[in-house]
Amino acid sequence: MKLLKDQLLPICNMFGYCQVASAYGSGNFINVLHEHLRNHEKVLTSRVNSKDDIYDSIKTFFGKGH
Repeated sequence: MKLLKDQLLPICNMFGYCQVASAYGSGNFINVLHEHLRNHEKVLTSRVNSKDDIYDSIKTFFGKGH
């Protein structure tokens, strides 16, 4: 989070993270992002739980227009 907050976000237009569900577990990073950066204007997140979610996820990232 320190690297993201202090070094990446100040120099990038957008930081996007997509959490993809997996039979092996889907991790926790999206929850950490929400905990620390939920309202940050440059941070976008999306969850893909099935193939039906892919189109909406793409729209999340490209629809922001930064």
